[in-house]
Amino acid sequence: MDEITVASSALPDDVVLEVLMRVPDAGTLFRCAAVCKRWRGLIVDRSFLRRRWAASASYFSGFFARERRCQGEHDDDVAEASSPPIFVPVPRSAASPAPARYPLTSFLVPDMAGLLAGSEPLTARNGLLLVRLSPCAAGGGGPIRLAACNLIAGTCDVLPPLDSGSSSPVGYTILTGEDCFSSPPPSPAPNYSTFFKVLIFGLRHIRTGRLGHGHYNLHMFSSSSSSWSSRIEFDDFYITRGDNGEQWPYMEHSIVVDRGVAHYLLTKWPDQHRLPSYTVDMKGYVCVRELCLSSNEPTADTHLLALVGGERSLFLMFAEESLRMEIWTFRGDDGHDNLDWIYKGVMELKPPKNRRIDDVLWVWLGEKSNTLLIMDWDLRAYLANLETGAMEEMTELFYNTVPNAVPVEIDWPALFRTRLGRHIC
Repeated sequence: MDEITVASSALPDDVVLEVLMRVPDAGTLFRCAAVCKRWRGLIVDRSFLRRRWAASASYFSGFFARERRCQGEHDDDVAEASSPPIFVPVPRSAASPAPARYPLTSFLVPDMAGLLAGSEPLTARNGLLLVRLSPCAAGGGGPIRLAACNLIAGTCDVLPPLDSGSSSPVGYTILTGEDCFSSPPPSPAPNYSTFFKVLIFGLRHIRTGRLGHGHYNLHMFSSSSSSWSSRIEFDDFYITRGDNGEQWPYMEHSIVVDRGVAHYLLTKWPDQHRLPSYTVDMKGYVCVRELCLSSNEPTADTHLLALVGGERSLFLMFAEESLRMEIWTFRGDDGHDNLDWIYKGVMELKPPKNRRIDDVLWVWLGEKSNTLLIMDWDLRAYLANLETGAMEEMTELFYNTVPNAVPVEIDWPALFRTRLGRHIC
């Protein structure tokens, strides 16, 4: 190590910086920072980090998933209970060359393997990954135990258990200090490392023959108060059965956060041109509206809310003859508590040569990168660009995982400044 230090100190700064600019991935760059204090200082310098990762660059790095238990023919969708979630980099990610995999615990200091064994990744935003700890019953079978893992700082905050009663969680959202636009974020409570809020949108229904009565509710947690808020119940409805006798599930949804407000869209609804939409702001105020579309298309396979170029957008995915997406942008309130949208056109998604997607099983949307992870019913996985429609197959990355994923975008300059900044003084 002394020889390496002497050799590295003989190189002028501009030469070292050019070498560091050519380092292929973030993992190798971290190892370069271990060479000497001088190199750490060069790497953590803001001007170098701006050169390395341009402001317009996508930070889409990969996804978290759970490893599959492989013990029998019926274990295809059963997660390994003794392992934490794994991080899988996507092709050309700054994280490291695929097909490398890393346990969630490799991001955290200290290692929390025991706590996170068998946990399920739920959602991620601004470097915070929300996981559900094991064991946990998702609906009506016991308390929900969650933890917020800070991938930038390497910390893990455990939330107090939530007794959700007979409510089934529909969607999880995590908001961070970056979502506080009107005022600075509150300080976290002493036992929490950073400010964040968790929103759990739930569904409770009572079956009574052909008709069922139910309502939605909201659970909120803030790290500034270290407690869950009172449950809010709203929008009673009747669940009806279709012609085939099945109940409308009313549980599939799409979520996007825009300027500190979480927008929930319920996508399985009898009237596909008037979809229920719920917004929840940082203070917990809930607004219930309808999303109105004038589309003449048949029922879409998937509805996706997204932010594209700073505009709130809606993508309707169809997969009858070819995989295409109808694009709408938000215009505003029509004056009757309905959300009005403008039709922008149709985008054809372009699968790789000799691949045809007849139906879509899962779709996961990147946080800010306009990137989709798509899995078809044959469990083939693709990476799709919402701006160009180009698709790239990446089925091998899902090998031996439960078919579910949470896309993650990592602000690499922030991560390097946070992790290395304390070691250059």
